[in-house]
Amino acid sequence: MEDKLTKKQVGLIFPKAYLTKNGMGLKFDENINHEELLEIGKKLKTTEGAVQFWIGDWINENWDDYEHGKYDEAEKLGYEKETLKKFGAVSKKIESSNRIPDLSWTHHFQVYLLSPEEQQKWLKKAVKNSWSILQFREAIKRKKHPDELSWLKLYDVWNFIGKDELGTEHPGNVPSGIVLNTLYYYTDKDDLIVDPMAGGGLVIDCCKYLNRKCLAYDIKPARDDIKKNDIKKGYPKEAKNCDLIFIDPPYYKKKEIEYGEQSISSLEREEYLETFKIIAEKSMAIIKPNGYLAFLMEPYIDYEDSEFSIWLYDYILRFIEKGWRIERIFDVPESTQRYEAHDVTRAKENKQILTLRRQLIIFRK
Repeated sequence: MEDKLTKKQVGLIFPKAYLTKNGMGLKFDENINHEELLEIGKKLKTTEGAVQFWIGDWINENWDDYEHGKYDEAEKLGYEKETLKKFGAVSKKIESSNRIPDLSWTHHFQVYLLSPEEQQKWLKKAVKNSWSILQFREAIKRKKHPDELSWLKLYDVWNFIGKDELGTEHPGNVPSGIVLNTLYYYTDKDDLIVDPMAGGGLVIDCCKYLNRKCLAYDIKPARDDIKKNDIKKGYPKEAKNCDLIFIDPPYYKKKEIEYGEQSISSLEREEYLETFKIIAEKSMAIIKPNGYLAFLMEPYIDYEDSEFSIWLYDYILRFIEKGWRIERIFDVPESTQRYEAHDVTRAKENKQILTLRRQLIIFRK
């Protein structure tokens, strides 16, 4: 039987749980119950991003006579001096009260040189938007160096992951890079952009970022800078002679509940598709000559009856019917992160192929 350390010998100990002698395992009392196991699990979860902070706090502690040689002493224990210095610097700059358990130490590392107020602001944003480390780093970089085109894509496949700091929380949020690249390639400074299905206001924020003018509308405005308007009835007069229209509509039934009864996602298939014929016609009437319409869409697949699926060409045909011509098509696939483990398991069991395809179609008048 493996030796167990006593509570006095171990700094991190949970009731009825003990580290093994080599420190590489966790053992539990035989009489531990379900609730106690769950509580231990919760505490263990918080340690994922905490260990580096603990080491940093340890190296920052007053070592008395060893203060100047503490890194040499620590190296004897197997630590690398440069790693310890990094852990120590981050722990010194970020107070324990500012450390967020839901984020990794590497998330905190991105902001340790900022003021405590800025640290809190960015770390809270990271939690709210579920940013990966890469997304977090890019968001901070974009804010610090707005002239750097870190989001710019040079090929016709644009891969972006997750959400970012632009736009407010909304069921239809997409990565800002899709909008930023569209504006970069198809508009110029001070051009007028119109978004008839503004959702969380992403296009507004992207236009501000790239110095474009923007008029945004929605049947159910989520922000004060979005005006109430039903695109099926046409555009307000102020949108006349715009340079580009960006349309990111509901992808049919995919988020019908989140969008609500007013949304076109509540319509039946033919009526839903007919709406895009109306949108194509209304948009043609207000866009300036040679202006662009950017249309973001993914297919809707009915796994029970493919006759009720909606493919990208179903939309394209309706825009072409109203006089629009295709300028370019970009692949902007969804991330695999959109699917949960149970979705993947179900797809395997039912021999169904999950879809990531999403395309940005640039039409021209």
